[in-house]
Amino acid sequence: MQGGLNHNALAYETLQQAASVLRRHERVRAGQLLQIEGEAALQLSLLDRPGEAVERLYRILPGLAAFYGPESWEVVLHQAMLAGAYSDLDQHAEAAALVTQITPKLDHADAAHALNAVELRIQLGYAAWNARKRSAAEDLLGRAIADADRLLGPVNSLSVEAQRTLGLVFTSGGRFEESARTLRDSVDRAQTLGGEDFAPTRFAESFAVIALVMTGKIDEARAMAERSVKDAAKVEGLTPSTIRGFTRRLGLGLLYVDAVKATQVLEDVLAQEQRAGADKGGAHGTTLLYLAGAHARAGHHAAAAEAARQAALAFAEGPPNYAALAHSKLTEALARARLHQAAEAESLIGEARALLARIEEPNQTDPLFVELVEAERLRRAGQIAEAERIELPARERLRAIGGISQPPELALVL
Repeated sequence: MQGGLNHNALAYETLQQAASVLRRHERVRAGQLLQIEGEAALQLSLLDRPGEAVERLYRILPGLAAFYGPESWEVVLHQAMLAGAYSDLDQHAEAAALVTQITPKLDHADAAHALNAVELRIQLGYAAWNARKRSAAEDLLGRAIADADRLLGPVNSLSVEAQRTLGLVFTSGGRFEESARTLRDSVDRAQTLGGEDFAPTRFAESFAVIALVMTGKIDEARAMAERSVKDAAKVEGLTPSTIRGFTRRLGLGLLYVDAVKATQVLEDVLAQEQRAGADKGGAHGTTLLYLAGAHARAGHHAAAAEAARQAALAFAEGPPNYAALAHSKLTEALARARLHQAAEAESLIGEARALLARIEEPNQTDPLFVELVEAERLRRAGQIAEAERIELPARERLRAIGGISQPPELALVL
């Protein structure tokens, strides 16, 4: 019950107390003890302690296989938990291997385990998305939503969770219109379930910001972002790193409305990341990338170029994320072009093209953003007709593919 209420620290402590009792009766309570250890690992993951979760799950999986059988649901469930924890640790190869191993087993679920299969598809869908296996993630999450709606009705927490990740899958694939539609529906369902101060509501609102900005729904993006952070520290189930993410997306939501305020918000997030020792890797890189966009909107192109350069360095410190690195290079190229540093801009565009060519599952929109940045370089070099020849078809294709609508002067590439 504590876990279901997002009282994760209390849940973990209660499980530890239960385990200490059961260890005195291990011969007759071995199965329950294993399950409690697994539930404790889940709470550790929810408390942003994935390393401890991996260690615990790795330790108990042989015991689960011996007690319940190697093909049992108990083993599959905890393997899926392990995939999620690996994903949170950015150990994506290990996570992807488990996704491939477990997924076929879910198709053989009987009626008694139908909801278990839904829950596992959601967990595996998240791990697949985080490992940049978008096709696998979309299949897993789409099936999970359909099955959850069929089994539980249209308003259920499992579909809310699955839609949240599916929206991110669509976002990373450049399908921003589908992402916005999916996340709006997740917001509506979550509000029906738990109201505005319900963690799943806040997650869906915050994740919708990116898609809404990219589709030109700027006022709606700002409103969603502002609702997501309102009294967030008082909402059960939101960790400090989660709230930093919400605030980061608030900066993005403000970017096209009030560049000065967006800059202030994002610089505050940077300071929080430094205090928390979280000033490396993808989240920090994303903050810097958004900050580059805010500087660009304010006309501070030298600052924008430097923030984008720093973003690329931060992304390079994490697991390979060629898309994020390419977006940073393209954002810096925009700033360099506006500083009349044509050679530097051209070089950065070339680096971005090479990075995008390395992506296993490329999307259709990234090459079109390359064209927009190239058009900006040409325009700043005085080649107006050639710039328009490239830019207009690219914008039309972006609108057709992903519902993308960006201002005439692009601030950043997402």
